[in-house]
Amino acid sequence: AAACRPAREVGGDYYDLFEVEPGRVAFALGDVSGKGVGPSVVTAGVHALVRSLLPRNAEDLPALMAEINEHLLRSTSPAMFVTLFIGLLDAASGRLRYVNAGHVPPALLSVGCDAPLALDRGGPVAGILPGVRYEEGEARLDPGGLLVLVSDGVTEAADANGEMFEEWRIHQVLREARSLPADGVLSRVLESVDRFAAGREQSDDISLVVIRRAC
Repeated sequence: AAACRPAREVGGDYYDLFEVEPGRVAFALGDVSGKGVGPSVVTAGVHALVRSLLPRNAEDLPALMAEINEHLLRSTSPAMFVTLFIGLLDAASGRLRYVNAGHVPPALLSVGCDAPLALDRGGPVAGILPGVRYEEGEARLDPGGLLVLVSDGVTEAADANGEMFEEWRIHQVLREARSLPADGVLSRVLESVDRFAAGREQSDDISLVVIRRAC
């Protein structure tokens, strides 16, 4: 299940899920700095890059992220950057390989475990530094397990006092909603963010991707 709720008419968040080959599912969530038309154009470019480059770089995700980084350096202004998480899941075994370029670490919650695993291996945000070497992370999504990706529009949603929603509240919602299907978990997170903000105007794009491996 996935959703994107832009803060303005044109958003700078990006998510995607697609099958690279039968049984191997790729997914991504990114956030381009800034707001307006410029970031939205870069978002579309990142979407196209991941779709075109991932099939031939599926065995080397760090190389894929490095190529995206160099492309952004050549094609965008120095003030613009992208936080980006790219994952590749083997649906049969649950093996998950990923690279995280400065994005909010996704939370992986296994059955019988109350402490989500933060998927934070990778490197810095893309589009700022040349020659960056990224690191691949690996985890396992067991049957019944949950994987939740969010943009910082979720973690930085603020209440009337300026307090932020933060990751620990997401983890709390996941523990409470762990028995629900993916779309139910997504709805619970959004409802919790809205209840926390209590009508305060949304200041940033809010995006989520929720993946549950069937039992």
